[in-house]
Amino acid sequence: MLNNFFKTIHNKDNKFLRFIFFLRYLFAIFFIFTVLFLSLPSFFDYEKKSSFINKYLIKNYNFNIKNYEKIKFRPLPVPSLEIQNALIDLDFKSTNIFTENLRVYPKLFSIYNFENFQARKIFLENNEINIEFSDLHLLIKRFLNNKNKLSFKNLNIKVLDKNKAIVKLENLKFSNFGHNKNLIKGKIFEKNFKTEINQDQKRISFRLINSGINVDMNFDNIQSTNSISGIFQSKIL
Repeated sequence: MLNNFFKTIHNKDNKFLRFIFFLRYLFAIFFIFTVLFLSLPSFFDYEKKSSFINKYLIKNYNFNIKNYEKIKFRPLPVPSLEIQNALIDLDFKSTNIFTENLRVYPKLFSIYNFENFQARKIFLENNEINIEFSDLHLLIKRFLNNKNKLSFKNLNIKVLDKNKAIVKLENLKFSNFGHNKNLIKGKIFEKNFKTEINQDQKRISFRLINSGINVDMNFDNIQSTNSISGIFQSKIL
């Protein structure tokens, strides 16, 4: 009877161990599949697929890539396509963005199906824009009203008046999603500033850091003719 009891335990242990070994093989297969899935796109020729990426950017961001140096695939930490040294046409007048690195984060299976290419978000790093003052509000609306996820890091905007520079906004950091949505940080006149814009864009708060200059604007009427009305409050310490 005692021998039968030990045999029962032994048999149960064997079933449990076989199950553990089975899981181990499953994990190994899943790991190999994941590595292959993320590694194979590194060998694709993205020059042939650039038109699909550009078509998506035009449709969803009004970004038309006119020139670029090369496209790379980065599997880690999150799969992304890096378009290096790109010139982007914004589709109004002659305003372009030059960006050192346009990073597109494709949806999981889009890297294998470029004819139906979709992205989760895009990120632009080290950027330059020259724009006429009369068009500045168009640029702001373009970025703020975009329903697709867009983020900038180190954006420099030179504002012009009849091709003469009047002010430069430097090292701007902006995102239209996430915890810092519609929060703009950067430098103006070599001073750090922070601007917060609320969800409906009717309240704008501007702070010039360590200067005592605070400005709050509350709009009650914003018309399609670009005329506005509201309350302007400023504080200078």
